[in-house]
Amino acid sequence: RMVKLGIINPDTLKLPAMEQGKDGEFPRWKEFSDKEKRLFKRKLAITAAMVDIIDQETGKLIAFLKETKQYDNTVFIFLSDNGASAEQGIYGGLPFEEMTDRDIDVLGTREGMPGGASGAIVAAVQNVPFRGYKTSLWDGGMHTSMIINWPGRMNKHASDGYVRTPVSIYDLAPTVFAATGVKYPAEINGRKLKPMDGVSILPILKGKPITKRNIRYAYKSEQVIRNENFKLFGKRDKKGKETQWQLFDLSKDESEISDVIKQHPEVAGEMISVWNEFDKDVGIVSGYDDYFGGKKKEKKRKQ
Repeated sequence: RMVKLGIINPDTLKLPAMEQGKDGEFPRWKEFSDKEKRLFKRKLAITAAMVDIIDQETGKLIAFLKETKQYDNTVFIFLSDNGASAEQGIYGGLPFEEMTDRDIDVLGTREGMPGGASGAIVAAVQNVPFRGYKTSLWDGGMHTSMIINWPGRMNKHASDGYVRTPVSIYDLAPTVFAATGVKYPAEINGRKLKPMDGVSILPILKGKPITKRNIRYAYKSEQVIRNENFKLFGKRDKKGKETQWQLFDLSKDESEISDVIKQHPEVAGEMISVWNEFDKDVGIVSGYDDYFGGKKKEKKRKQ
């Protein structure tokens, strides 16, 4: 359905292999019990219901704005914060062995218990066709869709189609400042502010390009830098001393299946240098080291 609607390109997005379980095996749907299948389907139904409620409530907001003649002066920016969560085992933290069919059928309602996290199996379905999950910097963890609408201010191409230009959450602040015509302050209460990360994406809404740049991310032991065509994915070893880098050509492989770092060492080298300069400026790696180092010391003291 996503291919038919033009949301994804089947030439660049193939299905990546599912993550292996702790036993090293890949999960297979036919091997799950009827009760497990019942739970997984219920979790997907809960997600669909939440999306439906969001859709209904957004419709009410739009109706209100139109009634109060504010709709034409409103910018809508709608996005998800991350991919589906594979945390807390395949059942998403639920006491599966103790649950009855009735417990599963009322899951997520006032009569039942909360739905919990998606869990590894459901998250793999929800993140199709991307690799990885929430808490990772694979696209399944960090790549989400974004819908923008600004009545009367958008180019037809931007409003009627899918724009593939990569943007980041930290582009939203510059965009809002630009849309409202408010100047970003140099200081607040005597405290000097650093320039904003990101750029305004208003040109995209007009059908124009934005400045080409590298977008950077970090989470725990993982680091990512990407541009229009390439994504460099790094993972630090358990001692935090070395980073294993992989390079993916997103123009051909959005699913991040084929590491092409050996074919493009110059691209990887340049991107690693940009990352290192960025980290030197903001101290992401050292910040994580200090944080987790403190956690380990605290744990030892408690023991």
